[in-house]
Formats: sequence, structure tokens, C-alpha cells
Amino acid sequence: MHQIDWIIVGGLVLMVIVVALWARRYNRSVADFMVANRCAGRYMLAVATGMGWFGAVTIMAFWQKNYESGFSPVWWAMLGGGVGMLIRMSGFIIYRFRETRAMTLAQFFQIRYSRRFRIFAGFVSFLGGILNFGVFPSVGGRFLVYFCDIPQRFVTLSIPYPSISLSDSGFPLAAQMAQWSPTISLTLAGVMTALLVIAVICTWMGGQIAVMLTDFFQGIFTYIAVVAIIVFIFVTFSWDQIGDALANAPEGKSRVDPFNTGALETFTLWYFMVQIFWYSYCTMGWQGTAGYNSAARSPHEQRMANVLGAWRIVTTNTLILLSAIAVCVIMTHPNTVALFGNVKADAEQAVGQIDNENIQTQMIVPITLARVLPIGLKGMLVAMVLAAFISTHDTYLHSWGTMFIQDVVMPWRKKPFSPKRHMLLLRISVVCVAIYAFIFSMLYSPIQALELFFTITGAIFMGGAGAVIIGGLYWKRGRTVGAWGGMIVSLVLAPSNLVLRHNWEGHVAPWLLKWLPNQTWLPWNWNEALRLYVEASPKNFPINSLFMSAMIGLLAVLTYVFLSLLKKDEFNLQRMLHRGKYAIEGGPVQGETGEGETAAAPAETKGTFSRMLKRLGLSKDFTRMDKIIFAVTITWAIGWGVVFLVGCGIYWLSKTGRIGFNFDDSIWIRFWQIKMYIIFTMILAVVVLFVVGGFIDLKKLVVALRTVRRDDRDDGMVID
Repeated sequence: MHQIDWIIVGGLVLMVIVVALWARRYNRSVADFMVANRCAGRYMLAVATGMGWFGAVTIMAFWQKNYESGFSPVWWAMLGGGVGMLIRMSGFIIYRFRETRAMTLAQFFQIRYSRRFRIFAGFVSFLGGILNFGVFPSVGGRFLVYFCDIPQRFVTLSIPYPSISLSDSGFPLAAQMAQWSPTISLTLAGVMTALLVIAVICTWMGGQIAVMLTDFFQGIFTYIAVVAIIVFIFVTFSWDQIGDALANAPEGKSRVDPFNTGALETFTLWYFMVQIFWYSYCTMGWQGTAGYNSAARSPHEQRMANVLGAWRIVTTNTLILLSAIAVCVIMTHPNTVALFGNVKADAEQAVGQIDNENIQTQMIVPITLARVLPIGLKGMLVAMVLAAFISTHDTYLHSWGTMFIQDVVMPWRKKPFSPKRHMLLLRISVVCVAIYAFIFSMLYSPIQALELFFTITGAIFMGGAGAVIIGGLYWKRGRTVGAWGGMIVSLVLAPSNLVLRHNWEGHVAPWLLKWLPNQTWLPWNWNEALRLYVEASPKNFPINSLFMSAMIGLLAVLTYVFLSLLKKDEFNLQRMLHRGKYAIEGGPVQGETGEGETAAAPAETKGTFSRMLKRLGLSKDFTRMDKIIFAVTITWAIGWGVVFLVGCGIYWLSKTGRIGFNFDDSIWIRFWQIKMYIIFTMILAVVVLFVVGGFIDLKKLVVALRTVRRDDRDDGMVID
């Protein structure tokens, strides 16, 4: 790291602190602290929410996946990306949720189901969230330590605890151990402490207002860094070099041919098909960015922010993919020494000093990039990851800290807190979550890919929440007993899956291999088939986390529907959504005219394309610019979907010998080259749109916060 690099990093940190201090003046009520008093515009929400999602841990997880599988998964993601865009455009869940005016998802659960279910669901969401969040500080901290080559000091702790043995029961979950001796990096602890303190300051100062504003400015910086680093990659690495390097993959593990990935155990075709279902089912189920879900000026603004968020994902994911591909070229090119000198050897030596295999795979991309990027760009990448760290941590600290007070503590009370005491409790809870995350990160050692860990810990809540949310917003027959049943299914099965994974190799698999051959009650030859299935996967649980999460979700849906149908009850959805005679007229900001809280009537439409837009919910709220954004988004989603289907068809015809076209790696390399250039062109347009629109929204937000009607009763308490 050159002095210029450190100046860039220091400038970003200073900017974050200054913006947080500036935002403090606008935090005057619980509604300000929780949801920025519902005054945010679409572009600001799209940029800020993106940074809340685009965490350092997300970058590391996607680097880990993309380095292993290259371009191949992008082919299958083309279908899923199109489906995701169409879901966003339809306003599925997010529009109706914003209509409820609930501050948190669990508050909606109390409105729709019951107070007790709100407390239960709020606790389950909080539990799954902090377990998921626990690894965030360490992953982001390790990036900075290894990328900046900060010298490390280690200390070994010896922690005695009571011996545990369940061997007498025939199912040993844990072996007898006299003590637990984790090795702690003092350097990592110091880096994590500094970064968590910055994130806590942002959240403490101004709640959701400060979180959103700091995330917005960090997002603008990130977009500039994304464009600069992608240009560097295009200039430094030729597509011939990329083709030569990626073609060296073993059979069944191709990084360019998506139809030659059968040996990739984790990221296969079925993985992405299930992923499409899971992400659709869990729309808005993940509460890590809960403060943004209700921060828009109106349901329409919330919906448009969600649509624009799809373009934000394209922008950041492209950088992560191309940087991982660049590292893959350096590490696998046949002439890597002639092209890149000793970069590969230096990176391998640094990675080899890490004693955890999973951490090695996480760090190979950043460690190699640190030896390739020039002065200035290296600082921009570090600042970008630092921004991702701070933005995700302040967003998650706000979400999980406020959730505990809002949805676990407050519903027990018959009277609301005073505004001053309420905000103090919210801030204290935020600090407690930060302390927990620090301790968890120092003690937890990852045993699987980060993305899979996030999937299964997220399923603790989302496995049941998907059914409860969709049923609650769209099905008047959904009942409280069904909500309880669906949530309990995920609460029981998801942690059980996590326990099985941690104990599979040492305890569960050996016990099953001894137990199954002696069973006679299983029908047919199931015991032998199960034994062979277990025997084929002695080290890793045979079903990956995403498949297990999807299975949990399906069971939760069946449970919710079955229990709801036991009694014929109907809920007044119109009242909950403030529609018809229950509508709230006027906008949320004093003196505002135009769009309000009511659902606008569908627009008058003519023609096939217009009818399709109407089916997606095109209403009178849509301006000409909104319609252009919708048209471009639909064209993008459907266009790549057509490319996907045509490509699959041609590949099938070539393999069956019906056409004489050969899909070799050179064809795929040219396809990925064209696709990346098209995406980069779109990224330039998206960055300009987000920067200009974002600063216009910033001005509107400041004006709105100065004049908004503040109501101390708007604190998340449900009465009547």
C-alpha cells in the first residue's frame, strides 16, 4: 500500500464520519431512527440499499465462488436474473408491504396474525440474523489484513469447559474434550474493533437516516471504483490470455463451458434452478436491510427502488466476476511467469501461510489482486471493500439491534416507551449486537463455502417466513395457526441441518454406517441404498445447504396451507393495505401533492406490450421515465432469457448430431467477451443515472426531513 492508497482509504473513512455527524441533526423521532420517516427517493434507496447488501463478506463469498467456477455459472444465472428482474418489476411483496406502513416485518406479522406471533417471529429472525451476521467482521477484517499485508500476532487461548459425551445414547454428537484452545489473531481483532466502532458511530448518530446517507456516499464512490478497476482488467488481460488460462480446467470443471460442469459439486445447473425458486420464495424475507424496506416516500417509490436495485446488482457482480477471472488467469495460465512474473509464486506462498483451508480459498483472490493492481487502484479497491464493510455492518447493526427492541421487547408492553427512552434502548441494542459479532467472529472457524453458510443460517427464519409473508399479504384465508406451523418447521429443521453438517464426518456418518445395516424395518432395500448414499459422502453432508433450505421452505408452505385450511376464516386485507375506504390520502410529507399512500388505479393501456406492462402493475403513478426504465428492464431480462434458451437449444441439437456446430471453448470465450462488453456499456449508463438521480433525491430528502410531520405515536406499536 502506497501513501496515495492510504490517502484514498483515509479520505473515505473521514467522509463517512462527517456524513454521519451531519445526519444526526435530522434524527428527531423513532420513525426517523427506524425508517428515515419514510422520506427517501428511489435512486438514493437503490444506491444505499445496494451498499447495505454489497458487504465485504459478500465480495469474499462471490470471489470464492467465481474463482472456482469462472464464467460457467453466469450462464445459468442469466435465466435466474431475468426471473428476478420480472419479480422486482411486478412489485411482488415489496409494494404491498410498504402499503401496510409497518416499520418491521414482525410488526406486519402482528397486524396480520397476532402479538404473540410477532414476538416469536421477531426472535427467530433476530436469532438467525445474528448467527448469519457473526462471521461478517472476521471475513472483512481478514481481507484488509491479507490484502494490505499487515503483520500479524497470534495468541492461543485455553478455555476449559465441562466434558460432553452422548456415546451411551448411541448417537455421539460431541466427543469428550478437556479444553478448547482457539488461536486468536490480535491484528485481526484490532482491525475488526476499529471498523466496528466506525459502523456503530454511523448507526448511533442518526439511525436509518445516517445509515442511508453514509451508504449512499459510499455507494457513489464504489461505482467510480468499479468502472476504474474494470477498465484496468480489460486493458491488462487480453481475451486470448483469458481463454488460454480458463481452458486448462479439468474435465467436468470447465470455467467457460456451462454444460461441462458436472464435477463441480457445489455450483451446478440444479444449484441455480433451486436458487431461482429460493430467491423468489424468500423475496423480502431476509431482514438484514429491514430499515430500507419501509423508507420510501410511497409504495410506488419503494417498488421503483427495487427495480433499479436489479441494475445495481449487475454493476457490482460484474466487478467481482471479472476480478476473480483475472486472478484465475494469473494462477492457471501456462505462461504465467512470462506474463506476470513472480505474482503467482508470491501469492501461493502468502496463501500457504493460512492454516484454514476454507480461509485459503477466500483469500486467494484478494491476496493476488494486491500484487497486481497499481498505485491508486489498489487504494480504491481497499476503500471499496472498506465501504462495503462499513455499509453492511451499520445496516445490519441497525436491523438486528432495532429488531430486538421493536419486535421482541416492545410488544410485551401495554404502553409505549417515551421517544427519548425508546431511541436510547435502540442504540444500546445496536452496541450489544456489535459486541456479539466481534466475539463470534474471533471464535468461529468456517467449515464450508461462505455462500452456503449464509444460505442455511438464513433459512432459520426465511424457510418459514416466505410462506408466512406471501400468505399474509395475498391470501385472505391464511391463519395464525398456519403461520406458527410454518415458522416452527424452519426453526427446527434449519439448525438441525447446521448441527448435522458440523458433526457429519466425525460422528453422524460413522454412526449411520454402523446402524443402517442392522435395520430390518425399512421397506425394500432402503437401508442398503441409504448406506451406500452415506458411504459416498463420508466427509461432507450429502445435500448442500441451498437444496436443504429449499426443502425446508416447501415443508413450511405445506404446513402453512394445511393448518390454515382447517378452519374457514377470512382476513380483511383491504384494511391492512389501506385500500378503498381505508385509504390514507395525501403524501407522507407536509404540503406534498401528487402521489400518496393509496394504490393508484391501473393505467389505460393499448397494445400487446402495454397489456404486458399492465399485468406487471403499471399504474397512473408511472411517469414517462418510469415507463422507460420498465421497458429497458423488460428488454434486458427477456433478451438474455432468449439468448439462454436459444443457446441451450443449439447445444442440445449439436450434441444429438442434428446440426454440425461444435461448442468448443473458443466459442464460449467469444460469447463471454461480447457479453462482458455489453454489460460494461450498460454499467456506464447505470452509474450516470444513479449519480444524477441520487443527488436529486438527496436534496429532496433533506427538504422533506426539515418539514415532515413527526408523530411520536408512529413508533412500531400496534394498537387496534
